[in-house]
Amino acid sequence: MPRHALLVLLALILACSSPRKDPPPGDTVKEFYGAIFLGQPEKALELCSTQMREFAGDSALLHNFTALSRRAANETLNLRILEERVDDDYAVVVFGPGTDPGARDSVQLILESGVWRMALGRPD
Repeated sequence: MPRHALLVLLALILACSSPRKDPPPGDTVKEFYGAIFLGQPEKALELCSTQMREFAGDSALLHNFTALSRRAANETLNLRILEERVDDDYAVVVFGPGTDPGARDSVQLILESGVWRMALGRPD
């Protein structure tokens, strides 16, 4: 097959393939709270942004996540993602914790190396 035919074929394959879609930020929120409820504070820490880890410190975060895990030990996670607002590398996820249909909370996330991580706010 001539070289130009291979290039045309490659271009068609690339044009027809669907673009890669990163998991939405709501998946990170579910994974973060899931780690807390499953007693995996180290996993929750891994889902925190560099910004959050540098501000609060890993040991303080881990201490707090461990305490939250102990309190949540006998509870069932029931988290509903209600809204995701994404602006480039920043997102706000609104979710409904528990079974109360009126309950709402929100968290902020930033995109670091292609992964959504829990954050304290929009990066500077």
